Amino acid sequence: MFQFSPVGLVEITRKKTHSTIMQTYFEHCPCCHGTGKILSRESVLFKINRWLQRAEYFIQGKPLDIFVNPLVKETYNQKPQILGKTKNKINVVEDSFLGQDMYRIMLSNEKKDITSKYNS
Repeated sequence: MFQFSPVGLVEITRKKTHSTIMQTYFEHCPCCHGTGKILSRESVLFKINRWLQRAEYFIQGKPLDIFVNPLVKETYNQKPQILGKTKNKINVVEDSFLGQDMYRIMLSNEKKDITSKYNS
């Protein structure tokens, strides 16, 4: 028999015993992480620009290779001024293995990946 709550209602709870159909048949997208959206090409370039501003003191005068998705590279070719404020020599390189909202930044001379070093 069920107990009545102080306001006169019967409280019943249910225990979840199975995964939902969505959890069983689908996986999270590695690009959007389940949101259904990814950053626009311009937003990725602005994100790289913010990275360059944060790292500016530490990478002064060092040439950089910036690896981006081909679609982001296409947008950069149309709007190079987005990354134009940096004093470093930059080389934007297509990498078809990167998702549209991903990038990799390497020191050209040392072939060292420094992307995660100055992320916030």
